[in-house]
Amino acid sequence: MHMEKSPPSALLDRAIAPDSGDASAPPADARSPGALQEWELGIVFIGLYLLFERVSFIYPWASTGITPWNPQIALALGVVLMRGLRAAPALFFAMMLSELLVRVTPTAIGIVLLCTAVSAMGYTLAGLALARRLSSGGRIRSLREFGWMLGIVGVSSLLIGTFYVAANAFFGLVEWQAFAEVLIRYWIGDVVGVLGLLPFIVALADRASRRKLANLLPRWETLFQIATAVAVLFVISFFLPGGHVKYFFVLFLPLIWIAARQGLVGAAAALAFIQAGLIVLVQASDTGAATLLELQARMLALSGTGLLLGVVVDERERAQERLRQSLRLAAAGEMAAALAHEVNQPLTALVTYGRACQHMLAQGPCDQEQLTQTVGKITEQAQRVAAIVKRLRDFLRSGTMNLERMAAGEFLAAMQAAFAAEAKADGIALKLKVDAGLPRVMVDRLELEIVLRNLIANALDSIRESSPVRREISLQAQSHGRGFVCMSVIDSGPGIPPLMRERLFMPFSTSKSHGMGIGLAISRAIVTAHGGRLWSEPTAYGSFHLSLPTATGETNDSDR
Repeated sequence: MHMEKSPPSALLDRAIAPDSGDASAPPADARSPGALQEWELGIVFIGLYLLFERVSFIYPWASTGITPWNPQIALALGVVLMRGLRAAPALFFAMMLSELLVRVTPTAIGIVLLCTAVSAMGYTLAGLALARRLSSGGRIRSLREFGWMLGIVGVSSLLIGTFYVAANAFFGLVEWQAFAEVLIRYWIGDVVGVLGLLPFIVALADRASRRKLANLLPRWETLFQIATAVAVLFVISFFLPGGHVKYFFVLFLPLIWIAARQGLVGAAAALAFIQAGLIVLVQASDTGAATLLELQARMLALSGTGLLLGVVVDERERAQERLRQSLRLAAAGEMAAALAHEVNQPLTALVTYGRACQHMLAQGPCDQEQLTQTVGKITEQAQRVAAIVKRLRDFLRSGTMNLERMAAGEFLAAMQAAFAAEAKADGIALKLKVDAGLPRVMVDRLELEIVLRNLIANALDSIRESSPVRREISLQAQSHGRGFVCMSVIDSGPGIPPLMRERLFMPFSTSKSHGMGIGLAISRAIVTAHGGRLWSEPTAYGSFHLSLPTATGETNDSDR
């Protein structure tokens, strides 16, 4: 019998395992952020913090150094997520140097020290709170965690901003009547900076996310998405003079596209890219302070939308992966039942041959040739059992299909024999109708048996529960267009209720009082993986059909 191995079926896609220290991955060393010594990380962090502060230092309020754009806060929270309390000294010195070298706030050094200490302590506590509420490494894996991030960042920025602006107002650097306006600028600058950059920083610090980003970059779709975002920024910047803020909504299109396709990692990278592009745009243009505030308000909406969509997409993918795992385990259970049936026969033969050997040995001198033949049969049956068990192991590991050329008529006859006793006990006629000259099909016999066992078992249940006058199940095989053979299971039961038809093949959808409602979902996945189709016709009786490709794709490969 000709047999060959095919790629894994769609049903049995291997689960995307979490990063577990791949042996091929380079070991953690001094080049990874997590392996840097404290003083090295501190120097790198302070340098990046001052760089971010300088490039985003746009339109400070009066002489206070308060600006509406603060991506450096995302860097501060990121290092606290990675290092915890150990990052507090570096954060304090970075903020102090920023006040002295970049903001150049004209106030007493004591006031600067106080404001810096409060800000450093506040953002350290915010980072620690994020570390407690988010997944390992600060990753956002659910809408709940996303909500916690928004709440912690929003509240902490508001409290710190209130103290900072109040201190400036107390010493005459800000007028009290402008307190609310300045606070809004401070708050929105921090929140937008965090939303636009922190998820990307967390992604870069996580090995699995870095790997996903690296895999995304070479794709044509990703390159086209990047080119689209660049084109939108370019058009807004140079072809819509004086009114580019009005057209800012156009940036939602590439961001939503990226988030919907790439999830949170893609959305985070896109937001960081857009934020960098906007900083360059504002620095190179004559954007006014009022316009910049409006731009940042829209950036807040853009960031929230992109991250929210990315989180939803990731949650959906994880739910689908869990469903695939459940279907795979359920299919393994179905296969185990089929294997039990297959293994029972060789095990029975093993017992029979073993007892025969015992009987021959008990008779004294025995026919050595006959004993040798019997032992050979024991070995043959043991090898058959081992082959069947190996099929289950291959199935559980990767879903590999062992394809073989098989006659549809012979297969249906075997299924008829397997259910004959059960059908007879319930007074149900199990008939077989096979067209002559059908070509062979190329299938995995064990997986196809799972499908037919499920369909026949459903047909038996339907007749038992409805008790129709005519109690009959027909197994049929006929040609189904060029290159396909159709097998059908038709019963005299009441058929599928109209309300169930649309979700008939959806997992966990069932009208039975027992069972999980996954048999048809598994069956359709198996048939689809074979290149065929499984469907039900809307008739007044049970009518299921599955088409399978022939061994050669032609109709002259008949079993003669």
